[in-house]
Amino acid sequence: RWPTRTTRSSCGSRGGYGDRGRSGYDRRDEQPQRGISALYRGGRGQPGRAPPARSGSVERRKKRREERKGKSNFDLKPDGMDPLQAAVGMAVLDVIEEENLQKNVIDVGSYLITELKNLQHSWECMGDVRGHGLFVGIDWIQDHGTKLPDELGAIAVVNNLKDMGFLISNSGVHNNILKIRPPLVFLREHADLFLSAFEETLKELYGN
Repeated sequence: RWPTRTTRSSCGSRGGYGDRGRSGYDRRDEQPQRGISALYRGGRGQPGRAPPARSGSVERRKKRREERKGKSNFDLKPDGMDPLQAAVGMAVLDVIEEENLQKNVIDVGSYLITELKNLQHSWECMGDVRGHGLFVGIDWIQDHGTKLPDELGAIAVVNNLKDMGFLISNSGVHNNILKIRPPLVFLREHADLFLSAFEETLKELYGN
């Protein structure tokens, strides 16, 4: 199963945190100030953040959704900018730096991608394996010859892994890309557990 650390629960896979082994922005030659993304993202999920439901809240949400069309994500969640969220965001950044999680992402991510590519040659359903750090995608196809997308196969893999305690998702234009984004605290031992479950899933669904 994915590792869990209650004291590190905010160190999930977010581009601004470095689940690709870097800041996520420097791949586009951008260097934002330390904490811009983390202060925005880091406070999410902390207790008491969600407002209580009120009468008419559904209608108000629908109205706000219409008003917000076309606006950026930063425009939509100003509640992520108060001092409490800022403090949580700074604490998350401290953990990432102190535990050297970006290096862990590079090391474990490279290992995970290499092992998945090794499996790719043995299974017709596995197309391209791409990724950076712990942000990995697998093109799920019908066979290596046609490379036609296999949405139903991707869904079956996602559901089977969910039953085994591993949460991934399917995405993409054809919904056939397996998206693997474990938390930043994901270690090589966890990667081995996932790879074992993944291979077991392939054998169960496709034989061989």
